[in-house]
Amino acid sequence: MKKYFLPVLICLCLWINGGAQTTTLTYPTTINVACSDYQNNLNRSWNINIATDKSLKLSYTVNTEANCDQVYIYAVINNQDSLLGVISGQNQSGCFFSPWQNGKMKVVFLTDGTNNCASNSSYSGFRVEIAESDTAMLILNNSEQGVRLQNSYAYVDVGADSHAAQFSTNAERFVFNKAVHLQDGKISNYGLFPLSLQTNGLSRITILNSGWVGIGTTTPTATLDVYGNIKANELIINGVSWNTTYQTLLQQIDQLTQLVTQQQEEIERLHRLVKQNTSK
Repeated sequence: MKKYFLPVLICLCLWINGGAQTTTLTYPTTINVACSDYQNNLNRSWNINIATDKSLKLSYTVNTEANCDQVYIYAVINNQDSLLGVISGQNQSGCFFSPWQNGKMKVVFLTDGTNNCASNSSYSGFRVEIAESDTAMLILNNSEQGVRLQNSYAYVDVGADSHAAQFSTNAERFVFNKAVHLQDGKISNYGLFPLSLQTNGLSRITILNSGWVGIGTTTPTATLDVYGNIKANELIINGVSWNTTYQTLLQQIDQLTQLVTQQQEEIERLHRLVKQNTSK
């Protein structure tokens, strides 16, 4: 019974650790894994810990069976792994930059144990080149996820679907240092969402998908709904200048005022005349 104890213990340790082999890399190098290397459900990981105050750049070339053999790239900060991306499939290439300048990253390879090297020579494995970099930025080159640019402050995702190109970020705002030009001069909202122009974090002009415009209100109930004072040099309603109409109204009011004044004076004169006749 004793002669079986050691093999059983080894198998138990491999089962607890998921069969993974871990290697620590302390200098820039290249990880090369051929398709024939990962038979029998061989999972591997590489802890990269280079004594430098620079970011690391990991350039990869992956030719594996999609969704069966996957390469995971992590950034490492405060002993915590932060997933940067997963690469799987054929003819995958690109690079990752660590967001932190601490010389630490991690590569993990997971396989389902099947090996198709004999049946498909294009499954050549994968290669990851490790180098130091002055750039603290992540670039993810993937046709489905798009491109992510990231540093220690925030990230910007650039992607696309069947409807439109998309930009997104976890920063508070986008800032463009040049004028922004739009094709055909069109600004549009997305779907049924209203279009809003804001200043100081407050909506100033809101355009609903119905076409109603609100100034000072985000819930317009008419074609133009203004909450606040309006100041204009000229206002035209139904083809008639409100300025002209307003001047005409002022003239008529002035004439009416003069007529009322004259009538009041005539009433007072008649009142005095009646009073004089009554006293006689």
